[in-house]
Amino acid sequence: MGRPLLAATAALFLGLALACGKGGDSGPEPPPEGAWQDAACGLTWEPDIGLIDDQPEGIAHCEALDLGGRAWRMPTIGELRCLVEGCDATVVGGDCEVTDDCTELGCVTSACDGCDLDAGPSGGCYWPEQLGGACGDPLWSGTPGDVDRAWLIDFREGSLGQDEIPERHGVLCVLDG
Repeated sequence: MGRPLLAATAALFLGLALACGKGGDSGPEPPPEGAWQDAACGLTWEPDIGLIDDQPEGIAHCEALDLGGRAWRMPTIGELRCLVEGCDATVVGGDCEVTDDCTELGCVTSACDGCDLDAGPSGGCYWPEQLGGACGDPLWSGTPGDVDRAWLIDFREGSLGQDEIPERHGVLCVLDG
């Protein structure tokens, strides 16, 4: 094979690699300004927790979030569990059986009750220090529960449960993709 044919073949493969997103510097997009990635699952989270009147309002808030021109959404209960720190029963892979694949009330075990109130490693909270502040309000997930209920996590004790949808709780959006 001559040099011109080798050069043409190399150029063809380079062109195909770049067209497929391989090669070059087309790595993952960095998080938008102020957003942060959790170490447990590698998800990107918005910088501020919002307090909302109900879970559907939280879904709308996340879908309308204009941060970095990217698509945000409310996290699933499994994704929200990625934020639990210091409570072995409810961290991802802990004994609490509630996951994205198990959201029936039969999945709730005593482990889902969490740990000691206000004894978490981040100012009493069972969440990453990047969240900071007080964890006085549970955070809604986008995962539906029983009729007129949805799943949430109370980071004061790292517990998972359901609450009625028209209750006022916090929301923290996650970056889609």
